[in-house]
Amino acid sequence: MAATLAGTAAAQAADSTWSTSPGTGDFNTAANWSPAVVPTGTAFFGTSSTTAVSFSADASFGGWTFNSGASTYHFTNSRSLSFIDAGINAQGGQAFIRNDTNALNFYNSSTAGAGVAPATQFDIQNGGSVNFYDTSTAGNSRISLGGGGAANRIYFNNSSTAGNAQINAFSGSPAVVFKDTSSAGTARILVNSTATFSNASSAGSAAFNGSGVLQFFNNSTSQQRRCHPAIGPVFRHEQWRQCNSEDFCGRCR
Repeated sequence: MAATLAGTAAAQAADSTWSTSPGTGDFNTAANWSPAVVPTGTAFFGTSSTTAVSFSADASFGGWTFNSGASTYHFTNSRSLSFIDAGINAQGGQAFIRNDTNALNFYNSSTAGAGVAPATQFDIQNGGSVNFYDTSTAGNSRISLGGGGAANRIYFNNSSTAGNAQINAFSGSPAVVFKDTSSAGTARILVNSTATFSNASSAGSAAFNGSGVLQFFNNSTSQQRRCHPAIGPVFRHEQWRQCNSEDFCGRCR
């Protein structure tokens, strides 16, 4: 799927800048962009009189760049959105993205947040998800799983990484899922529900906090996992035992 998306982007990529005075807040309306084409390459954002942006159709693009001096933008999404190249780069301003019911996807080496932390802030509600594939990264973003039930998810697939993100898993079961050879990187992860590691994924050097549970399956590893004393039980499921001594998990430190 990633290859197909990348091929489409290469053939049709178009860069556009969000208008300083767009007629509406619809991302998918060509007249709101300069030149008047909905971007499939890089969407640039500067100052604008309309900073509340929504989506009326699914979309894929190379990335979003917030220029120096850009306004603060608030995006509301209930569509499937895919970043397939650079991802989100905040050179100025801030981006707040609320994602309801559908998916935000990051492919190839895209990032959810390049720039000063937190470059971008995501609020995942009502069964929404953020999915990382290939070697993509959560970067310096802040991702929060809010209300709306247990279906809110963050998935790290392939060799993706949580980077240096701040992840707040207030809901979801499991809320944060690491698979394949993905890594938690050096992220700061608050878990009040469940985070799982499977296949050959790794907790890396991430710092964990909260009242939730960490679960390790298959050949996943904790490596230099750091836990606040308040973190809940940590389980290795092949043996169904709690890691509370210097064994598989190592003592939280």
